[in-house]
Order: sequence, then C-alpha cells, then structure tokens
Amino acid sequence: MAFYILPYANTDTHPKDHFPKTVKVRPDFIGINPTRKEQGKMARRGDGLVLRGKTYWLDFIHMGERHQARLGRNINKTVARELAAVERAKILRGEAGIGRKRKDILFDRAAQEFLCWAKANKRPKTVSCYSEFITGLEKNLKGNA
Repeated sequence: MAFYILPYANTDTHPKDHFPKTVKVRPDFIGINPTRKEQGKMARRGDGLVLRGKTYWLDFIHMGERHQARLGRNINKTVARELAAVERAKILRGEAGIGRKRKDILFDRAAQEFLCWAKANKRPKTVSCYSEFITGLEKNLKGNA
C-alpha cells in the first residue's frame, strides 16, 4: 500500500518551484527499520554464495571474523552449492586453516627467533643493525612496563 503526497497542492506558489512534486511514502517502513550497525551484524545472504563476475565465492563469518573463499570460475549455482557444502565441512573439521589462532609469543622469544633467521639469511652488517634495533625496542618496552 502506497500513499502519494502532494506537498504544495493548495498553495499559491508555482509548481516548478517545489521539488519533488510527488513523494511516494511507505508508512510501514518509516522509523522501524534499524540500520545494520544497530542490529550489530551483517546482512545475511542466504546460503553465502556470491557471484562476482563469473566466479562464485563463499562468504561467511567464523568466530567473529569474515572470510571469503573462492569456489570456482565458470560453474553453475548447483555446483557452487555442492562445493560450498564441501568447504563448510572442511572448516568444521579444521582442515581449511581457519579455526583456532596460534598463541601469541612474547617479544623476547620473537626477537630471538628473528635474529636466528637473520643470521642464517642476511649479511653480517644487516644482522648487527637488526640486533641494535631490537635492543632499542627492548629498552623502550621494558621502560613502559
């Protein structure tokens, strides 16, 4: 059901002075639809299949993070649904590389591992610069604690 409002129907002004002449109003939607931010979630897309160009993508949220997985190019929607089911099963089993995050390591251990890698892969002068930078960072980080 739609209502048409003529805002300046009974006035003395010229109709060209007013824009818009008619406004389509749907009273069932006025003031009751919250925005996506108010809902606190993204809009749902049904089965999560998205077609971009000729490629189907699986778009989903897992553990609060949005992920997009490419399913295939030049395939029909039925095949894309089957591939999406397989991909979802991989995710649930933990085979897709999406799941528990690695535990964060402390700065001291990360610096030690980085310097070991740098000694094996970089020139000696570069390693000495890296070690000076790391000692400066350690000094600043321990000063804040």
